Parts: sequence; structure tokens; C-alpha cells
Amino acid sequence: MLAATRELLAEGGYPALSIGAVASRAGVARTTVYRSWPSKAALVIDAVSGVMDLGPAVDTGRWADDLRETVLQTTRSLSQSVAGQTIPGLAADLTRDPELAAEFRARFAQPRKRAVVRLLQRGIAEGAVRADVDLDLVEDLLVAPIVHRLVITGAPVTEALALEVLDLVLGGISTSRTPDTG
Repeated sequence: MLAATRELLAEGGYPALSIGAVASRAGVARTTVYRSWPSKAALVIDAVSGVMDLGPAVDTGRWADDLRETVLQTTRSLSQSVAGQTIPGLAADLTRDPELAAEFRARFAQPRKRAVVRLLQRGIAEGAVRADVDLDLVEDLLVAPIVHRLVITGAPVTEALALEVLDLVLGGISTSRTPDTG
């Protein structure tokens, strides 16, 4: 059923997906789908969680290079994967279902946030990042323009955009005014 869900998402996106279509594609009854997932959104989260490419943890030994690659991995995942392409349609359902939203955050948002915060903590330890910054807010600033384009404007999400955002954010949190991000 999960493979059928991913196939249908790739073909028509989240808005066109239905439990009936998943059941038909998987060769099962709708009740079979509903026994495992209470809603379309819950099914989609399970289906895409197995394929959302978080990429391997990056460790070049340079926190700024690692942060740069992590930001690029996130951008690629959100802009080039079926999982990322479901976010605009899924967003509305997440606002109506707090439990589902918590599950989405636990599977997708929080692991990325933790990785970025760890890298920023390394930057603080090395004296490159100001110690007084709110690291959760910094991570929000890095991801928000990407998600804004995906969900609100539909403008292209590119690696160039991600790197520009990274440079702007690092410029604001750096202990020097010329951060070296590669």
C-alpha cells in the first residue's frame, strides 16, 4: 500500500490522491487501508518517511562545510523528491490535525533541526558563531525561505537560493563579518 501511495503521489500529487485510488492500485479493499491509516495524511506520512532522503550525516571536519552540505541536502530533498513535493498539499491537513502534525515534525523536521543545531554548536565552540544566538531560530531562518517557496509562492527552489540564504544567515550570526561558507 505504501508503494502504491508513492506511485500515485508521483503521478498526481497529494491533492489527487485518495484512499480509494490507493486501495485500487494496491489491490486491496478501502477498509484494509483504513485499518492501518486513519486518514490520507497519515498514510502519506508513512509512505514518504521511508523515502525522504535525509542523506548521510556530513562530517568534513569543518562545521561551515558540513552546514553548507546539510542545507543543500535539505534543499534537494524538499525540491526534488516525491516526499518534498507532497508538503504543499499536506500542509493544510497538518494544521487541522495536531497529532498528525506532531508525527510529521518528529519524522521530518526535528531530525534536520537537530543536525543543523549540532553544526551551529560546533561553530560556537570554534568561535565562529556568536554564542548569544537562538540556534532554533537560526535553523528556522535557513529552512523557511525554501518551505515558503514550496507552500506559498511556488517559486523555484534552487541550490543557489539555499546558498544565498545560508550566506545571509551566517553573516548575521558570525563572530566575524565575512563567514567562509565555501
